[in-house]
Amino acid sequence: MRINGKDITGYGKVKQWRVDPETRKLKHDSEWPRGSPLPLFQTPAPEFKEITVTLMVYGSGREDILIRISNILADLTDITELELDGWEHGFCGVLEESEVKELSDISRHRFQQLELQFAGYEHGEEITATANGTGTIQITNPGNVISPATLELTPTIGAASLEITGICRDSNTGADLPVTVKDLTTGNKIILDGVTGLITENGNLKAGDVDMWELPTLLPGSNKITVDTEYMNLKVTVLPIYM
Repeated sequence: MRINGKDITGYGKVKQWRVDPETRKLKHDSEWPRGSPLPLFQTPAPEFKEITVTLMVYGSGREDILIRISNILADLTDITELELDGWEHGFCGVLEESEVKELSDISRHRFQQLELQFAGYEHGEEITATANGTGTIQITNPGNVISPATLELTPTIGAASLEITGICRDSNTGADLPVTVKDLTTGNKIILDGVTGLITENGNLKAGDVDMWELPTLLPGSNKITVDTEYMNLKVTVLPIYM
């Protein structure tokens, strides 16, 4: 197991003992008005996924174990990326609660359980596709819910503006929302980053030249992104998200 890329053996003799994941919670504002024969349904919106990770922490004595536990918790005070033993997907989240459980005679067995409760999201490895000199690019999102995407455009010929479809959609209806990018210069890479929300050109902010109403995302399964010019090199990356 790794915490933000650090193997937990770096804290001493520490082992992943148990992982208890839950599916993402759903929130909705559905109601059944008095006198109405049917309820008024609202589309549920996914929220955080919760996961509980239990570690076994060993040491020469109670104080030694508590110091190791303190070192682990000190590295969990910010956004945390977890790589869990036996799990293909990663988990990114924040620590909500922690509990130390003394389940044995500490003088004889010299270990304690550290139970960590996180709230965040489950994700797979990033998937990338590229296409040069064409107005379309296809990519498959292996996630099972809408997932954040990043689109890179490098013009081979400058243009006053272009329109992109298939990379942004209405969060309520799912309808495609075209994106307009203006003032494109030959060889200058433009990045629409659906993870950070940044819009840049060669590292400089370019949000003022882009009309975009939602962050870039991709649906589960096959996605086709279209640009209304063939004089473009394209790269799209998706971070697959799971329920």
